[in-house]
Amino acid sequence: MRKINLLFITFLLTIHCLSGAYCQDTISQPDLEAEDYAQQTRDLVSYFEGTLNFLGDPSATVQEKEIVINESYIKMFKDDKVQIEDDLDEYRQTNINKDVQAYLKDVDFFFTEARFTFDIQKVEQLVNSNNEIYFKVSLMRKLDAKTINNETVGNSRQRFIEINLNPIQKELKIVSYYTTKINEREELASWWGNMATEWKDFFGANIMVNDTLPITKLVGLTDDAIIVNRMHSLIRNDSFMVVNQDTLLLSEIGILHGHRPDTILYLNDTSGVLMPDTLLTDVSEIYSKLKGFTQLKEVNISYKFQFFDLEPLSELTELKLIDFSNTVIGDLSPLRNLNQLDAIYFSNTQVSDLTPLQYSVNIKEIHCFNTPLEDIRILSGFKQLEKLYCFNSEITSLAPISGMKTLQSLRASGTKITDVNALSDLTFLLILDISNTSVSNIGPLKNLGILEVLNLDNTLISSLEAVRNMKELKTIQFNNTNISNLDDLAGLPLIQKVYCERTGITSAIATAFTRIKPGCLVIYETEELTNWWKGLPIYWKAILSEQAKISASPNPEELHEVINLNKLDLSGNRYLQNLDPVGRLINLNTLLLSKTEITDLAPIANLSELTTLDISNTRVANINDLSSLHNLETLNIENTRIDNLDALGGLTQLRLILADSSRLNQQTVTTLLGKQPDVKVIFQSEVLHVWWNNLTQDWKDVFRNAISLDINPNAVQLQAIADLKKLELTDNLAINSISPISRLLLLEELFIKGTMVNDLSPVSDLKYLKKLEIPGNPVADLQPIANVLTLGLLNIENTPISDLSPVASLINLKILNIGGTHIKSLKPIASLSKLEELSINNTDIKSLSPADVLPNLKQLKCFETKIKSKQINQLRTTRPGLKIYY
Repeated sequence: MRKINLLFITFLLTIHCLSGAYCQDTISQPDLEAEDYAQQTRDLVSYFEGTLNFLGDPSATVQEKEIVINESYIKMFKDDKVQIEDDLDEYRQTNINKDVQAYLKDVDFFFTEARFTFDIQKVEQLVNSNNEIYFKVSLMRKLDAKTINNETVGNSRQRFIEINLNPIQKELKIVSYYTTKINEREELASWWGNMATEWKDFFGANIMVNDTLPITKLVGLTDDAIIVNRMHSLIRNDSFMVVNQDTLLLSEIGILHGHRPDTILYLNDTSGVLMPDTLLTDVSEIYSKLKGFTQLKEVNISYKFQFFDLEPLSELTELKLIDFSNTVIGDLSPLRNLNQLDAIYFSNTQVSDLTPLQYSVNIKEIHCFNTPLEDIRILSGFKQLEKLYCFNSEITSLAPISGMKTLQSLRASGTKITDVNALSDLTFLLILDISNTSVSNIGPLKNLGILEVLNLDNTLISSLEAVRNMKELKTIQFNNTNISNLDDLAGLPLIQKVYCERTGITSAIATAFTRIKPGCLVIYETEELTNWWKGLPIYWKAILSEQAKISASPNPEELHEVINLNKLDLSGNRYLQNLDPVGRLINLNTLLLSKTEITDLAPIANLSELTTLDISNTRVANINDLSSLHNLETLNIENTRIDNLDALGGLTQLRLILADSSRLNQQTVTTLLGKQPDVKVIFQSEVLHVWWNNLTQDWKDVFRNAISLDINPNAVQLQAIADLKKLELTDNLAINSISPISRLLLLEELFIKGTMVNDLSPVSDLKYLKKLEIPGNPVADLQPIANVLTLGLLNIENTPISDLSPVASLINLKILNIGGTHIKSLKPIASLSKLEELSINNTDIKSLSPADVLPNLKQLKCFETKIKSKQINQLRTTRPGLKIYY
């Protein structure tokens, strides 16, 4: 017999030892306590984890795995009928349960190698409806595997295991393994009932159970009732004796030894006390609201000091963004199962441990500055991280982010790092700040070729040689360092600002550099800043003094407060004609310039932190200088001369452009949306308001069904209608015209059924339309779509159309359904070489020509036609790969 390998022997020994442990020795003790059962449950789960890893081990033989699948599994599971919810296919959309053996086989079948990790979160001892004890294990399952198609799988998912206890046989056996939670109402009620008041106020703000009861007042729920605290009257009465100047209870009369008291007082008192009250009601809507709370995508409690923990968020498994910066919260544990997180903000908190985020590997943005955080090892698995702001923390090493190709912005100022070796291959970095650290050598940064901003202030560096290859560098800071020359910066074509205060850079060196780089500003002495201030016009000094809240004669520290302003509001200042002083304010987030006389935006081209810019009601006509504002999110260009948005094509953070009464047209906006589809451009509000007001109520209802709208839609909502890419009109005989779609120029899919629409003329303007379906409508003429060359699908089933000739020009058509029409000839489709599917059911068509020779035709449906079977048989012979339904 073949010799069994060492791996399999080890596995069998594990089975024997573990099964003996939880099936015999310990459980046989009659006075076994709950914690003993819990430990045995953990052992069983560990055994199951080991089994899965054995099946996923490529070194285990087929015969050994068969023994596990066919025999050994029964040591863990109740029987072969135990159901397991499939979690092996990460792209599966619907839940599927499998028998335990089928699931184990799939582990071996789908993967060439697989590693399962079970992180047990909780073990609960519960009692079922039959009064039988069972255990529920909540865990985070991590899977790292390679599929048979050589695809890498790496995901984490919260899972649950239920384990039955047989008190007679003293056995623990797994009876289910799943993801989808059961007893959802019970869990929601428990979640809400145990929630702190501040969290109830957060989730339930402005939500009412009925006309008088806010949901925040609910203290509990059952299947058919709500529980609230109501004020009840508590009546108390007592008797007192007055003896001389003392007041005693009447019950203490014995201490008078027979003497009569001076006075006897009888007092009655009524006070209020809160007591739980149960009210029978339909709780379906309440549970629906609670469920909605658990499906929130964003939570922001920043600067809200009433919050002490994040406990309720453990149920928000769809959460994408959490911001609890500037709070007293210090524990991330409740977030440990939130593996859908995209961004987390907890600056200025007491968070010191990132371990609970180990499964949230999809996070793109982390703000953890001004925290006691020391260890970021957990970030090594965050392959999508784009921004890490960890300045003024206790971090000592950046090694965990080594090789992180997605990282674009890293701010590690004021940390305890001493080297930047880990950053050598972060080739997509745009912004790097390692100021106020003990770094002495920046050589490893030499490959960061697209870096735009580099801050080396207050470090131990003495050379900038590594900067020579940073051809995209625009701003560099190395104040208070040992740098003594600027030679390494001379070859940087885009360099615009050099901050070198309190260094070896002399006036002569700075002057020589500015001669070869006339567009570059070198800031090398505080005196320069002072002179800058002195050279400002009086009105600029007044503006900046007011907004920075500094004195009229500022000291150097106050001047730095000016250049570190986050917001500058210059709106309404008719004296303002240029922005030269603003170029120094590199930390600006918000700049408001509405109703000023400015025309040139060049001075703000390097404000890389700018997120909001308002230049409305100005004479600005060109925004090319905004192309480098990579953090810009909101731009207001209303009432300007701007007619081109090309400069904004690379601004990936941009989300909103307000452009009413500008010179933008639809083509300009469409071009931008092709590059930045997440941007909302509001540029035709007046036209859209008129258009909306002229719509019939039926059409307004159509759009309300498509998107959420106010009673009187605002400009953003109206633009959202105009930007619709898909629209359905069904079962509404009151609609007899589609003229309102003339404003939906980005429409890609249009479905019309069960209406009285008979004219497709408005479709002729839809240059992006890919799908048009009009089954069952009284449309008789296709001529309006003859020039809609983007169409890939056309369905005119059951219409009175008899002429197919307008389709001849639709060369991109892949799917065509003309069933139930009056069409008798297919000649017009001769040029449709891309056609893949053709349906001509219930027509008077007699000949398949020229469809029978279309090169890409894959499917033909021709029920109830006048085509003879001889043609079909011949076609099946000549086109064996063509699916024909006849």
